[in-house]
Amino acid sequence: MRVYGGVTLTNSEIQFKETLIPQHLLQPKEDVMTIIHQAKTYCCFVDASWVSSTATVGIGWIMYTPNAQFVLWGMSAIRPTSSPLEAEVEALKLAMIHL
Repeated sequence: MRVYGGVTLTNSEIQFKETLIPQHLLQPKEDVMTIIHQAKTYCCFVDASWVSSTATVGIGWIMYTPNAQFVLWGMSAIRPTSSPLEAEVEALKLAMIHL
């Protein structure tokens, strides 16, 4: 048993979940590692694909500890937002909710 993203999972659940995680997310690149190590707590990267204020937005997030330990990642399609910045904020909000 282990706490994974705030949820206690059994070993079989952990193994299944880890097969769903793209392996390149578990080993961040060197330039990303520098940013992660500067974090005092969690380090969260977010991204949004925004086209217009009437189109669905694609968002994603990934979170690491200061030791570059992978914590969680996710992605979603959300309702239209009024700006790219609002879409990025929604991605960060969902990351925090899932933590």
